Amino acid sequence: METEFFEADGEIVSLDQLEIEKVCDLAFMLDAGKIPFASLVECRKMDNLETVVFEVEVEVPQLCRYPIRPSERIAATFHEADSTYPLVHALRKDFPQVPHLNLHIQEFPRNLCLYDERYEEIKRRWTSPSFVHRIRDWLALTARGELHQEDQPLEQILIDYVGHLVLPDSLLEAANDAEPLFVASIRPVDNEKIFLIAHRQQLHNEALNIVASVQRCPPQTHGVI
Repeated sequence: METEFFEADGEIVSLDQLEIEKVCDLAFMLDAGKIPFASLVECRKMDNLETVVFEVEVEVPQLCRYPIRPSERIAATFHEADSTYPLVHALRKDFPQVPHLNLHIQEFPRNLCLYDERYEEIKRRWTSPSFVHRIRDWLALTARGELHQEDQPLEQILIDYVGHLVLPDSLLEAANDAEPLFVASIRPVDNEKIFLIAHRQQLHNEALNIVASVQRCPPQTHGVI
């Protein structure tokens, strides 16, 4: 059965039409065969974004935890301002739901979460070969179910948030999960996020019309639900 891929955004352009420095470097190195186990497919351009589409070879075991294939097609989209990480999408239409995907309004194509550091910390030592190696390593570890490390925090399950919720430190130790919590709001300072604080005792003047509950669930494999 022939593999189906999503099409990257923008119009197909030649290498000499590329303008963003990182895109030019990545595309020319792929085209020249200077990055091992990777090959250029095409380049695209849309407004102030440029995308490099390429294939990578992946080291996968005989028995995969997740169905990653020995060859995956990737689209890396860069912004001309170079102020954030490029968007990295797996273009295979049936690419699986796996841990460490970036949350996005559109579920497909899957958006790979490659880094847990701030871009400012990576930017100075960025190279095209290390970027492609990071993608191949991400795919290989995902195939084996080893991408998420034991000391890593849980993944974000909401795209954004409006503030912070402070809970009693004994909340999860309570024997009665049905015990009500009374939530009060602290006015934000300037443009800071608001703070919501949950109390076990009712606050007559500050309590909001909010009901908080505790949900106890069995453990499951880490990843976006």
